[in-house]
Amino acid sequence: MTEPNPYAAPASSDVANFDPGAIIQDPRDLKKAQAVVKDAGQFWIAIILCLLCSVVGALLIPIWYTVRLSQWKSLSKTYPALVAPVVPENSFQAQFKSSHWKLVVGIVVGLAIFALVLFNVLVAIQGIK
Repeated sequence: MTEPNPYAAPASSDVANFDPGAIIQDPRDLKKAQAVVKDAGQFWIAIILCLLCSVVGALLIPIWYTVRLSQWKSLSKTYPALVAPVVPENSFQAQFKSSHWKLVVGIVVGLAIFALVLFNVLVAIQGIK
């Protein structure tokens, strides 16, 4: 009974077992990269926060995402394998690459909502005078 089980699930691929530590050796950079991916993955929540909390969320989100975007750029220059032209689907590298546009969208939406709220406040102040 040493034959392999034909009904067993296929062996997991390298993508599922990909360890971002294989590319990023510095533990601080690894934590930064994981935080960038995590925060970018929650950008829909950030956009909703901007809409619901208006000025506070719209002011904090662009600042926070600008910091994460600068970390993204720094990490992508230090570790070019993270932003390779072809990366395995659903890998950490793919998540890291896709976090760029999410961070940019979070910044733009946050600034747009902040500008809209500021415009409305200024119009209301002009209407009071």
